[in-house]
Amino acid sequence: MTKHKTLQESDLVMVTAAHSNLDYGFVQQHAKAIFDTKNVMKAIKNRDNIEVL
Repeated sequence: MTKHKTLQESDLVMVTAAHSNLDYGFVQQHAKAIFDTKNVMKAIKNRDNIEVL
């Protein structure tokens, strides 16, 4: 299964640790909903599917 397919089929992506090698823009584009507990997606402009703790 491809990465974007896995993200699209998930109900929620939960970010609990900040990783510098992860493409958070890719995650935002393909995930239905994101719960960002570390605010690592603060630079992403389209925040319609992002909730921050």
